[in-house]
Amino acid sequence: MAVIALTSVTGAPGVTTTALGLALAWHRPTLIVEADATPGSSILAGYCRGVLPHDQGLIDVALAAGLGEPLAEAIAGHVVDLPGGLRLLAGPATAAQVGSLGPLWEPLGAVLREMDTLGMDVIVDAGRLGAAHGPLELLRQADLVCALLRSDLPSINSTRASLGMFGDDLARGGLGEHTLRTVLVGPGRPYSPAEVAGVVEVARLAEVAWDPIAAGVLSHGAPPPRGYGRSALSRSLDALASAAVAALSDSPTVTQERG
Repeated sequence: MAVIALTSVTGAPGVTTTALGLALAWHRPTLIVEADATPGSSILAGYCRGVLPHDQGLIDVALAAGLGEPLAEAIAGHVVDLPGGLRLLAGPATAAQVGSLGPLWEPLGAVLREMDTLGMDVIVDAGRLGAAHGPLELLRQADLVCALLRSDLPSINSTRASLGMFGDDLARGGLGEHTLRTVLVGPGRPYSPAEVAGVVEVARLAEVAWDPIAAGVLSHGAPPPRGYGRSALSRSLDALASAAVAALSDSPTVTQERG
């Protein structure tokens, strides 16, 4: 169906946790791409509790592509199978690797868009918007870009100041400004969704509940608490997945590709 990218303007609104939770709630086989410019895999270290080694990922794809291997084959050869039936293309393991990924982002975006022909969707953890060596060229090719923010004043203010310019960038060099939506993490802490919408003009896709105990399952591999599947976080992630499907169904870009 699509490439869905999650990012944020400010630090720590839960991009990785939300990306993983969305992938687990998704209705089709999913590849998660850790395109965060911060070194180290939060998913392998957290959700997988360090059991799986961080010995392959994006840097191997970049090296293979540099040696002439088709990019799609390089991706297939360096993904990691995760619990829950997901597949992961892990991010850079070291700071030195981060700076080597710049030339990869644009061709990677084009190949990820073709994953639909394999019956697989892609969810990208793009980390912080505007970070040095960040995956801007990849974000420009996503069918849906979700900018996460918290409902506190610093997050609201930074998001308002940055998303207008980013939306303009998508309109000029990406698939279009219509691909950009916000996702509000922790509504009512302290501002309501309506109050946030009065300041941040980009349309809101969904809200993700503030539920630290349930979130620990995704962020740190904690044992699922009793009733985890009915937790506020799980229900909000299911709602986010449904909202994303609806947004993609209404997208003129996705509709044209299907036609």
